[in-house]
Amino acid sequence: MKDRPHKPEHPDIEFTAGVKARELRFDEVPDTEVHPPAHTERENLPEKVRPEHAGTTFRNVNIKVQIANRLTVNEPDRREQPKEGETEEL
Repeated sequence: MKDRPHKPEHPDIEFTAGVKARELRFDEVPDTEVHPPAHTERENLPEKVRPEHAGTTFRNVNIKVQIANRLTVNEPDRREQPKEGETEEL
């Protein structure tokens, strides 16, 4: 399996999924992108599907994807209206 690096050292959130297929065929090159970048392990499937793979049937495919990232906190939007009973700070 081929690894693609990019995983924060101490992620706040992590999502892992696995897919297996007996047969997988691409008639066209898929246009895919994951944000944030993912750590991917592939078996019997090239790292990137290219035009020369069109029409090729890949057998016993196994893909594991791990997406991990740190969470960030944004400042409150100053344009928000105060809720009932609250006073607006200037």
